Amino acid sequence: MAGGPSAYMRHVSTAGSDGDLLWTHTTDHADEANFGRWNLDLAEGGTYKLEVYTDKAFAQSTQARYTVHAAGTDHDFIIDQTHADGWQPLGEVQIAAGGEQWLHLSDNTGEPGAETVQLVFDAVRLTRVDPGSGSGSGSGSGDEMMDEPGENGGCSAGGSSGLVIALAALGLRRRRR
Repeated sequence: MAGGPSAYMRHVSTAGSDGDLLWTHTTDHADEANFGRWNLDLAEGGTYKLEVYTDKAFAQSTQARYTVHAAGTDHDFIIDQTHADGWQPLGEVQIAAGGEQWLHLSDNTGEPGAETVQLVFDAVRLTRVDPGSGSGSGSGSGDEMMDEPGENGGCSAGGSSGLVIALAALGLRRRRR
């Protein structure tokens, strides 16, 4: 889900992981104005490799800060979105079964040239890296892309070591201040 003033979120339907993405300008303010949030609701917990999709045609931020809230702990990852045209690794994170977990990307990067630098919100991919006891059956096993706008983005996954789940930045919602 995307949040903040919708007037500053731009939708592009000619680029991105599944042919669309969102972007906004970065800021150097202490508080975020726009953000992307991907909800993580897994059927089976474990260690997952997290990757984000960046499209060089729109990604300009060199200090994109992703915060993963998983298994009761926050993990911060800062990447250069210009580094790759495609999937970029964030790192490996222990994610518990169930909801109340997410990946959050904020526009307040504080980088030089803020307010003219584009920050991309696109797909997120999770790949199970520890051996799971699950069969891989159940909602979300195999490849799954969710790219329709809405407010209830997230994923539900069965447990398989080869499991890959992709999430798209979903929906636009005006944030109240």
